[in-house]
Amino acid sequence: MAYGKVKNNVYINSTFGFSVDIPAGWYIQDKEQTEYLMRIGKDFVAGNNKRMKAALKSAEESSANLLTMFQYEMGTPHVVNASFVIIEENLKHAPGIKTEADYMDNVRKLLEGTQMYAYIDKKYEKETINGVDFYSMKFVINREGTDIVQKYYTVLRSRRVFNFLVTFADEEQENILMKSIHSITFK
Repeated sequence: MAYGKVKNNVYINSTFGFSVDIPAGWYIQDKEQTEYLMRIGKDFVAGNNKRMKAALKSAEESSANLLTMFQYEMGTPHVVNASFVIIEENLKHAPGIKTEADYMDNVRKLLEGTQMYAYIDKKYEKETINGVDFYSMKFVINREGTDIVQKYYTVLRSRRVFNFLVTFADEEQENILMKSIHSITFK
């Protein structure tokens, strides 16, 4: 699996034919850090729910975390650490998923089962970014009185889904992340 590279604040993935500008000064996680975050995230989301653990394990086997980055170093105290994550998922074992909406329905159903979100969009928004149609959906987590927003931007290309996930707590973080989202370019 080709995970791409970062050069001059641009993430380039030649294998899948896309690039995205990344914010200067953000902290890119290496493979070991990313695997650790995925492991604790999966445990947090699934809790003691065996069905959820099985679903997450299945998704993990068919997906690759191509890039994970944070606004601040991991462990920085007293901040909501905005993030940008790119995940590719191969749909060869999910022939029923034909559109981004099908995929998003599955994601929403999975996340509704976690009870960790205070709000989940019931519909998707279609947004064309540099000539490519993406579908987005918003989720909100409330932690200690702070709303933390997570938005999925999803595109289906050749039986692969590419998820561009942004997480933020304020308008400043959102603006930084939206600049990256609007820079996504597929060949």
